[in-house]
Amino acid sequence: FFFGDPHITTLDNVLYTFNGLGEFIIVNVKDENDTTIFRFQGRTGRAGVNGTSQATNFISLVALIDNGTKIQWNLYDENSTVILIDDMEFTLPENSTYINKVTLEKTDKNETKASFEGGISVTVSARKGALNFVATFDEKYKNKTEGLLGVFNDDRTDDFLSANGTQLEYDGKKLPNESKIFHEFGLSLGMPWFSSLTVTDKPSHPINPKNRKFYDELLATVNKTIIQKANETCNGNDECIFDILSTNDFSVGASTLEASKTYEDQKNTLSNFPPNITGPSTLSARLNESVTVQYITEDVDNDTVVLSLETDANDITLTGGCENGTLTWYPRTSSPVYAIVRANDSKASSEIGLTLVLCNCTVNSTCNFNASSTKMEMNSTKFETAGCNCTAAYTGEYCEDDLDACQDNPCFRNDSCKDYKAPEEGYSCGPCPEGLSGDGKICTDIDECEENNSTCEQICINTVNSYNCSCREGYQVNGMNTSSFSDINECLNMSTCVENATCTNIVGNYSCNCKEGYQGNGYLACIGK
Repeated sequence: FFFGDPHITTLDNVLYTFNGLGEFIIVNVKDENDTTIFRFQGRTGRAGVNGTSQATNFISLVALIDNGTKIQWNLYDENSTVILIDDMEFTLPENSTYINKVTLEKTDKNETKASFEGGISVTVSARKGALNFVATFDEKYKNKTEGLLGVFNDDRTDDFLSANGTQLEYDGKKLPNESKIFHEFGLSLGMPWFSSLTVTDKPSHPINPKNRKFYDELLATVNKTIIQKANETCNGNDECIFDILSTNDFSVGASTLEASKTYEDQKNTLSNFPPNITGPSTLSARLNESVTVQYITEDVDNDTVVLSLETDANDITLTGGCENGTLTWYPRTSSPVYAIVRANDSKASSEIGLTLVLCNCTVNSTCNFNASSTKMEMNSTKFETAGCNCTAAYTGEYCEDDLDACQDNPCFRNDSCKDYKAPEEGYSCGPCPEGLSGDGKICTDIDECEENNSTCEQICINTVNSYNCSCREGYQVNGMNTSSFSDINECLNMSTCVENATCTNIVGNYSCNCKEGYQGNGYLACIGK
């Protein structure tokens, strides 16, 4: 953190006052090559009525990130600022705006916040003729800073490192003499106005160092009654008292006190750990059935935690509401809803955006919460519907329809399928066609030949749904009965045997023998003796 007006709290939490007048390096941030990658500078002016006091405050601030946008805040009147973007006046819109490595936005306290890429932010406000600011830096910039905010390394003793490399002796507890801080540290970080990043006219003439009075000197020279009144106004805050005594203006001190309180609040908020919430992020319930879960909070800073519920549904409730709570979800409709469980310790909050999975399946099914589908996403929460595992007689998204068991043609003959109406399960099939056997779902051919169920007298040839009969060689089909056969008289054909041979018919065959007086083979040739 860095805070100043110019009462400065360094990044290592050392509080001191520097009332220099002119242009000063608030902080330079360098990379591993010692190249400056971020610059934050400030111009101070005389505080008090007509700017004649010995005190100063910031009247212009400017920040620039390497190869990015330059942001400048100039004091306007007493309580407002003018913003310049790359030296051009800029009106900040209501919504946040991103411009080349910088996001600009208004805070809920009407401050202007610039968030730079890389983890640096500067928040500026104007009060009673002074610019106040809080700057934050990511821890990766440790040992890479220089300027009025000191060396960022968790070591308070080396924060007063001047521009020439010398260091004020400091034990981390008792501050060095205010005059030494001013002359040996603060002024070394000044720069010529013409080399500053700020775009304004030439600054006021410096205060004569001989005329400057520091805090201890003011306490010794100012009327004790004024000191007492200042102490009452400031509640013992030294920076507030100093500004009253140096400007003779109680409102300036009050503004300093308010800025100091704002800084402390922001520091506490930024350093505060949000409460931790323990509890499920996914809730599963069936329509018209309730589910109850517990949420437990823990705060490492021991802050008081309030547990709350954000939802758009009346059927989600949270009881308890302090550090722990009981959440009940009793869904009475299937309309999408959302719910967020939030824990707040007044400085920071954490939350669990719930995923609500509703089972709207009918009684003819079981809920499958592992097969859900998203119906709505809102504010980091989800509303999903569970899948339904239907019983055998039902179908549909919620298993509300009768399942037609015949729709996939499970029978051998499609037209023979008969569906059983829900809640009865299944179907039945008609008988197999003639010539086939089976249960109606699977029908196979009957082999009449194998089972000797054919009427064939000789050869049986099986076919689908039937069979054919065939005869052996030497037989022919009986014209009156295709299953019976008669012998073929081959001897009726004069050319069956050779010349000079006698043909003799036998059942299923014939024979050829040479006639008497001839010799040879009656099938081939018969020759006279």
